[in-house]
Order: sequence, then C-alpha cells, then structure tokens
Amino acid sequence: RFITASLSDEEAQKAFEEGLSPAQTAAHLSALLLKVPRKDGVASLLSQAIRDGEVESMFPLHNEASIAEVWRSKEWGIMAVPVDEIRSYFGERVAWYFAFLSFYTRHALYPGVAGFLVWGWATYNGLSIDENPIAPFFGLGVAVWAHVCLKMWAREASALGLKWGVRHVEWDEEVRGEFYGDLITSPITGEPFLHYSSRKRLMHYFFSVAVTLPMLLAALATIFCLLNLQGYVTDPDSPIRVNFLADLAKPGAVFDQNGPLYFIPVLTYTCVAPGQPL
Repeated sequence: RFITASLSDEEAQKAFEEGLSPAQTAAHLSALLLKVPRKDGVASLLSQAIRDGEVESMFPLHNEASIAEVWRSKEWGIMAVPVDEIRSYFGERVAWYFAFLSFYTRHALYPGVAGFLVWGWATYNGLSIDENPIAPFFGLGVAVWAHVCLKMWAREASALGLKWGVRHVEWDEEVRGEFYGDLITSPITGEPFLHYSSRKRLMHYFFSVAVTLPMLLAALATIFCLLNLQGYVTDPDSPIRVNFLADLAKPGAVFDQNGPLYFIPVLTYTCVAPGQPL
C-alpha cells in the first residue's frame, strides 16, 4: 500500500558530487515514477494506482546524514531559520514557507511592541479602548505596516527565487490520484482527460452552502453575543441586543468595562472572531 524511496549514504554522496541536493534527487525520483504512463494516457500509472486504492501513499524516506546537517545549522533561532539548508533538503516550497514565517515573526515585533506601549499608556491613564485618543492612529499604523510588510516580503521572495534559480519556473502539477470523473476527449488538444460535469459540481456547491450557511449564522450569533457582553450594544431597540447579556456589561456588573473580568469577553472575541467563516 505504500511506496517508499531512499538513497544510501554512498548514493547520496554521489548525487551531491553531481550537484544534486537531496530535494532535487527526490524530485527527480518522483518525476520518474510519475512518468510511467497509463494505457489510456490520461494520467500516470501511479496516479491510477492511488485512485484505485492499490497505493495509499508515496513518500521519500529521510536520509539521516543529510537531515542531520539541517538540524546542526547554527542559523536556527527565534528570528531566523537556515532557509538554504532547508531548501537543499526539503525543496523550495518548504523553504519559502519557513522563510515567510521567519520574516513575519521579525516584522510582527514592530506592531506588537507599539500595541503594548499604547495599551500600557491607556491603562496607566485609566482609559478604555473607546476613550484612547491614540488607538485610531495605532490602527492606521498597523494598516500601513501590513501594506509595507507585504511589499517587503515580495522583494525578499523574489530575491530568494533569483538566488535559487526558480524565479520564472512554472510548477508542473500532476493530476491528483484521488480526482475522478468521466473520460472525455478535449475539443482543443484532442487528448483524453478526466472531466467532472458541472451538474455534479453544482450539487456539491448546494451541499456546501447548506452546511456553511448555518455555521455562518452561528458565527454571527456568537459575535453579537460577545458584543453585548463587551457593552457595545447600548441601544435598547437594536436588533442585535440581548438584554440579559447586555446587562452583564453595565457598570457594577460582572463584565463592567472598568472591572477585573472585562478581559474575558474581549479575549473570547479575539480568539473566536478570526476563526469564524465571515
């Protein structure tokens, strides 16, 4: 059910002497396996075996000597990772992922420190978030930081792509082994390919909507309840007001904005809201 492939230490050393990194060696080996055609020419024989359940997974085995070099690198740290060593062993895609994590961690320090200072100043002066005159400027600064950060990452990603020689490389994706459909002939190329009809696809869309819509409504209801608990819904005629929850945020109540437990609905909203399907 599984196909594994690995090189011995001698074979790995030979590949290294020929200029191939472990990632390149694994990519070449995978390409060779996927080039074995199926009789109808639609996909590789291996993809068909995965689709039929004859092969459950395909993965290369680790080379202990090569991966040890990655972990022994002196560049590991909270703010930096050895992207070149990761790229050599795991490939460009994994290296870009870790490069972005390192880049984002470094640059997220700026709004993090600024936010802590704004919060500390407001707390020292006894101001809530609605009364803090610096909060709007901080929000504007975060928006500017996000734009600049994305532009800087684009430059760094381009530099890495140029360094690794994949600046204008197009990824040749193999049809997933789990993909299924009807075998038809392309009116453009005349080649056979697997096609999943729009009617069947539309049925899946309707099913997705039927499942997602109740979850979306539940997410909205959760956010409305948390807004009530934070004391933001003060209008008694508001359509989203829940009286018994709003009463808990009144002065002297459990979640009074100046009370010690006010952070509970705020923290809950911070944790719940980003994960909601909005």
